[in-house]
Amino acid sequence: MTIPAFIDIGTTSYSRKTSVAVIGECAALVPEGLSIDRRTGDVNPLGIPQPDAAPGTSENGAGNLTGAYQWVITLKNSVTGEFGKASAIASRTVTAKKVLLDLTTITNEVAHSLVDTFQIWRTLAGGTVAFLVDEIAIATASYDDNNSDASISTN
Repeated sequence: MTIPAFIDIGTTSYSRKTSVAVIGECAALVPEGLSIDRRTGDVNPLGIPQPDAAPGTSENGAGNLTGAYQWVITLKNSVTGEFGKASAIASRTVTAKKVLLDLTTITNEVAHSLVDTFQIWRTLAGGTVAFLVDEIAIATASYDDNNSDASISTN
């Protein structure tokens, strides 16, 4: 269900049972487990959103990575530890390189007031299981991944 774009959403407050969205001079009750996105007016499940894009990737000089790798990003609330579903997969095959991840491709994190951290996940060379590489502030535009497989395989 989407609230038409011409309706101005003023404030939204949350409780355990219902949400109340003040829309102009009207109020709407939103059932438990749902929220209203203030930016778009969409009604969504509560919780941390899934990133709306995969990170961009490019080679960034000599480094520790050799092989075929995949990266995904999750959005996280560092206070509660809650994080959402993974982004689409970004893939790159490199030989003795660092890989620069462009996080500006992800644009929906600012719409969610609880999101303050990007979690960066990567497979080992040729692998299919993603390991946590790092957690960085949401305002960060890029991340230079030069982490060896051995350094992330225990995360």
